[in-house]
Amino acid sequence: MKPQFINFIPLVLSILFSLIIIEIVLTILDYPPARIVKYDACCGVALSPNTEGLFKGESEQYIVINSHGLRDIEHTYNKPSNTYRIAILGDSFSEARQVSIEQTFWKYIESELTKCESFSDKNIEVINFGVSGYGTDQEYETLRYKVWKYDPDMVITAFFTGNDIRNNVMELEGDINKPYYIFQSSNNKHMMLDDSFKERKIFKFMTSSAGNTINWLLKNFYIIRLLNNIRKSGIDSIIVNSSDVDLNKNIVGELGLANEIYKKPINMQWENAWNITEQLIKKTKKEVERHGAEYFLVTLSTGIQVHPDISKKKKFSNKIAVGDLFYPDYRLSEFSSINDINHIMTAPYLSRWSQDNQICLHGFDNSYICEGHWNEVGHKVAGKYISSKICQLSNNKTSELLH
Repeated sequence: MKPQFINFIPLVLSILFSLIIIEIVLTILDYPPARIVKYDACCGVALSPNTEGLFKGESEQYIVINSHGLRDIEHTYNKPSNTYRIAILGDSFSEARQVSIEQTFWKYIESELTKCESFSDKNIEVINFGVSGYGTDQEYETLRYKVWKYDPDMVITAFFTGNDIRNNVMELEGDINKPYYIFQSSNNKHMMLDDSFKERKIFKFMTSSAGNTINWLLKNFYIIRLLNNIRKSGIDSIIVNSSDVDLNKNIVGELGLANEIYKKPINMQWENAWNITEQLIKKTKKEVERHGAEYFLVTLSTGIQVHPDISKKKKFSNKIAVGDLFYPDYRLSEFSSINDINHIMTAPYLSRWSQDNQICLHGFDNSYICEGHWNEVGHKVAGKYISSKICQLSNNKTSELLH
């Protein structure tokens, strides 16, 4: 038996050496990128603390998640003296993997508000809680369980009309690994949290000791991530996904977005989605005010809304049979007015800006031009506009108090 065991040693060493070489090569290539998300009892998924990696999508960006699980610089829980803190709730537009932290709209808000009279005697500190894929429900849960330990003075919901409404309803979103709010009765007033995702076997396993071990391996070894990617995708799906990307794109819209947002609800599912979304916004405002902070709802833009080519916008509007593309923005503006919510609508302004300057605010050179997420210019123009409106509203309130 002993000689036979000795005969296996060269084989074992050869396999081990090969694995080390593969790991070194993958490390040099930085592929696959690190997993920066984890299972989360609050929101289904969340960003994983102390992770980083190079991400190649619409653009190439090195992403770092801080020790508190935020795509941001480090922030202390205790608020520094003479500091005005602003918390950003949002999805992929706020996480903003496509640009550097310094180029995000919320960093522009931070720098621009220092010039505002109402905040001139304060240090402005913006903290980003945005996570890709989040809906208004997950943002509300983030507010309840993660934001208040930072003691913010203002909370902003960065609302992406392109899919945030759909995200809030299981029937439209189809994601079984996240919480949802559902109406308890037909009057559409009282909602209850459905967090049954926590009872799923995969969630229980991935949040167990064994799951934590797997997460550690995935975080620290490229070869483990590669094997996991192969396991999840399979050769057949790799072939399908690589060849069918354009075929899967909505015929007249943008990948991942719903054309139904540009018109009044077309069925009960969309009516329900709008009702739930609006109730969640009201709950968010109430939660913010309960903690003595100020609340702003900021609606962002979709690529087609702010496309610099008027003829393309007109062609799209005709295909989906709408007069203009700002139905969700104006609906939320009216809703905010009725419910005394500070609302900043960016899309109409960004549309005018892009037409005047003939510059795309969405999209990147190596992806769809004028589609997808805000590019560096989009973040800059939007951030400066949002901060100017916050400043204007804050100055007006200060003036009213003085008189």
